[in-house]
Amino acid sequence: DTYETATAIEVLVELAGLDEDDFEVQLFEDVLVVEGHRRLPSCAEGAVYHAAGIRQGPFQVEVVLPAAVDAERVEARYERGLLRITLPKRTGGS
Repeated sequence: DTYETATAIEVLVELAGLDEDDFEVQLFEDVLVVEGHRRLPSCAEGAVYHAAGIRQGPFQVEVVLPAAVDAERVEARYERGLLRITLPKRTGGS
């Protein structure tokens, strides 16, 4: 999810089942990239899947930034499987 306020761009990425070491965040001039790898525990030998709705393996999320941001003031918090990134907008003097 991405939304914009008067002073910042807020990005919320669902990363259930991942530790902080399982993903990386990169900020470029006009895009934010979150990439990593989700590894789920294997099922018991001989088990038969009836549903497989949790994506696993490598992933990449790209968020195009609708405004210039101040990279020096970016804040990121990871809690309970949600990564929240606050990207303060660059002001005219920065």
